[in-house]
Amino acid sequence: MSHSLLVKSPGATARRAAGPQEPKKRALKVYLINLDRSADRLRWFVGATRRLDFDLVRIPAVDGSLLPESKVAEYAGRASGEFGLTRGDIGCFLSHRNAWRLIAEAPDRWAFVAEDDAHFSDDSARFFQSDDWLPDDADIVKAETVFQNVRLSGQRRRVYEHYLSRMRSSHVGTGGYFISRDCARYLLDRTDGLMEPVDQLLFNPRLDLFKTLRIYQIEPALCVQDFNLRDGRKVGFETTIMDWSRHTWTNPKRRGIAKIRHEACRPFVRLFRFSMRVAGFHRVGVVEFGFDDRKTVRVEAVRPRRAQQHAAV
Repeated sequence: MSHSLLVKSPGATARRAAGPQEPKKRALKVYLINLDRSADRLRWFVGATRRLDFDLVRIPAVDGSLLPESKVAEYAGRASGEFGLTRGDIGCFLSHRNAWRLIAEAPDRWAFVAEDDAHFSDDSARFFQSDDWLPDDADIVKAETVFQNVRLSGQRRRVYEHYLSRMRSSHVGTGGYFISRDCARYLLDRTDGLMEPVDQLLFNPRLDLFKTLRIYQIEPALCVQDFNLRDGRKVGFETTIMDWSRHTWTNPKRRGIAKIRHEACRPFVRLFRFSMRVAGFHRVGVVEFGFDDRKTVRVEAVRPRRAQQHAAV
């Protein structure tokens, strides 16, 4: 996937063009992606988050299993080929685009997109009461963890009992993220005619879109998807929107020229990353999930072996 213009931050660019900013809004809306046939998951989510007093807007998810073969072939033809693409991936991508469209048309400066199997920490409610804690230069703030190694900026900002850091490497998953209205508009424009697994598109630097966004990570994370848990809170939902049975936290193997270029650059990239860590500019580690107020709990997570060894490029 390529583009002719590299924009450092759609949110920051739009803010500069708009001049003085409107007053901060209260009570961020939560746009919940949920299939019509998954009424049980909707009931569970509403019940599980009642204590957080979410302002919910349900997004009827696109059911990839119901798409005709002709549409599947059309969408597959738009993909870069970097990643596998299932019917579930197609439905998930289209569902998130529908959420972005509503956010882009809404008056609120910020919103939150959630998938219906997300568990939230007990102290996450305060993050939804106002957008005044969100960085002015941010486009997306990732609230989820998938328990993979991720490279983050050495500088971090404290927000309540959590921290915000710039994301510098792949950290996939779209179970929950804050997104600005400006960024939603930008994504609708940039993804018109594209088709990729949406988490790879947003949160993997292998695809160009990541490089044009300012993405922050919340530490400890505010949410985690059900399939990533192995503890008493795991519900055991079957996958619906996305086919996680084929999902991998690591990048697919490179081929041809891309592989040669990667192997030639690898020693220099490793040296650069090592020097950045030594200098304190970058950190590498697993983002934990905080269940309880002022308490971080490391949860045993389902993750491939290789994902524990290194942060994805």
